Amino acid sequence: MSENTTFTWMPEDVKALISEWAQEDIQNILEGKSKRNAVAYDKMTQRLHDQGILCSKTQLIGKLKYLKKQFTDGKKKNRSGGGRDDILKVCPHWDQLVPILDHGK
Repeated sequence: MSENTTFTWMPEDVKALISEWAQEDIQNILEGKSKRNAVAYDKMTQRLHDQGILCSKTQLIGKLKYLKKQFTDGKKKNRSGGGRDDILKVCPHWDQLVPILDHGK
């Protein structure tokens, strides 16, 4: 897929992306050095392609960065005493991202 092709992430695509991101083999790669992150991103992109989700690696990385930002915003909202509804407004995938990004904290 061309890097310049527009790809719209549908809700089910995001769910599949988060599911792949949470896989133990992907997490093990990502816990290592950042040079190996490309391997994880390639694997995730291929697995999504196998599911019919035709995003590029660049688009996948962009979506991961966006999800991380939403998670960070959710943590800020949580620390400032925001309720669950407030957290879900800024981070709709909060429950799925906590196990991936909070690292047991």
